[in-house]
Amino acid sequence: KNVETGKKFIEKWRDFSPLIIPGVFCHSPVTCSSETLTRAMEVSRLYEVPLQIHLSETSEEVSQIRSRSGKRPGHYLDQLDLLNPSLIAAHGIHLDENEIALMAARGVKVVHVPESNMKLGSGTARVTDMLKRGMIVGLGTDGACSNNDLDLFLEMDNAAKLAKLTDMDPTSLSALDTLRMATVGGASVLGLQDEIGTLEAGKRADIITVDLKHPHLCPLHHPASTLVYVQTVRM
Repeated sequence: KNVETGKKFIEKWRDFSPLIIPGVFCHSPVTCSSETLTRAMEVSRLYEVPLQIHLSETSEEVSQIRSRSGKRPGHYLDQLDLLNPSLIAAHGIHLDENEIALMAARGVKVVHVPESNMKLGSGTARVTDMLKRGMIVGLGTDGACSNNDLDLFLEMDNAAKLAKLTDMDPTSLSALDTLRMATVGGASVLGLQDEIGTLEAGKRADIITVDLKHPHLCPLHHPASTLVYVQTVRM
């Protein structure tokens, strides 16, 4: 029934406005049956829209999936033929090296939500490993229940610093790489990299302006570093 509701939603809104881009969402491999997951992917392929899912957000999820299927979550979804470029996996905290390699080979995209992961005490995603594997990684905030500010600027700051702490390497996830995750990375995760995410002729006017005329933004040595590490948008 929920999958059929999703189909009706897509049919209603997919050609309504360029500002509304429908997709399919299944909460997680724990809360959705294998039949629901498989049917959702069928709808994703039929309408050529992304399928979003929470994946390996908690260690408990990994344990439950292993108990149910004998496999880790990434391999479980692969068994169901869900690992492909239309799948968007949020969190990905407890993916092991084999799962990351498999998902990279299948073209799965990941949304990194560091502030939510920290607030819930869920763990830290291996973002630098994903990027080294060539995975498309975008930056998100998750919902208001697990991240009250929904501020992508603060998300960039925390993502960059958390990666350095996790890797014990101050060069991990540079400011420029973090900015890419928040812009073209997010666009690529949604399959919209040809329309938004970068300032190029022929793309939509996807642009904001940041007022740098504040004392806390001086000196401005590197624009990307300032955007990532300084609270450019003040309350």
